[in-house]
Amino acid sequence: MQQEAVELAVDPTAWHKYEMQWREHGVTFWVDGEVTLESGVSPVGPLALVMWVDNQYMRLPSDGRIRLGTQGSEVKAWVEIDDLVVSET
Repeated sequence: MQQEAVELAVDPTAWHKYEMQWREHGVTFWVDGEVTLESGVSPVGPLALVMWVDNQYMRLPSDGRIRLGTQGSEVKAWVEIDDLVVSET
């Protein structure tokens, strides 16, 4: 299993535009028009979008050992989606 990640320096309570371009040999991610990650790792099968906000997490570190867990939170959390576009180019 391969992965790449980046910590985003954005206010998660503000509106943002997230974009992704999935190519045969890599993926590029943008936030608010700025490239945040260019990865040579590309999904092999069909790509799915999974979004959730809760207290669970899953980490896939480079050592290959998947870690799962939960974190406590005193703050209510939610996701709002204004527009979702999926296109094939």
